[in-house]
Amino acid sequence: MKNIMMDAHAWIERKGVIIDPYFEQYSTIAQIHKVTTKRNYVPAPLEVQQYYINEFRVNWIEHFRAEIKTPRFNSCIYNCFLEEEQGKKGSKIVVGSMGFGNGKIHWEYGNPDWITIEEFRKL
Repeated sequence: MKNIMMDAHAWIERKGVIIDPYFEQYSTIAQIHKVTTKRNYVPAPLEVQQYYINEFRVNWIEHFRAEIKTPRFNSCIYNCFLEEEQGKKGSKIVVGSMGFGNGKIHWEYGNPDWITIEEFRKL
C-alpha cells in the first residue's frame, strides 16, 4: 500500500452542487476554533487534484474498495471513490481546501493559498 498523506479535503461536485457528508466531528472542530459549522470549499489547481486522485485511487483499488461501504470521517477521498462507484452520473471528484466559518474561516483541511503538490503534502 502506498503511504500517501495530504493536508486537503475531497468532495464530489454534481451539476454544480457539492456532495460531502457531514460528520459530527465537524461541529467539534468548529466549536474549538469558535467559528460556525458553515463549510467553505476552494478547489486546488487541477494538477494537484489529479496527482492526489491518481495516487489515492491505487490504494482504493488494492486495499480499501472491499472494506469501505459507507462514508467515514477522515476518509474523504475514499468516500468520493465510493460515491463515484455507486454510478451517480455527472459526478466529479474535487480536491482542495475546506474550512469552517462565516466571515472568519478556520481552514481545517488545506489552505486556499496553496498551489503546489508539496504544499498539500501532509508531513
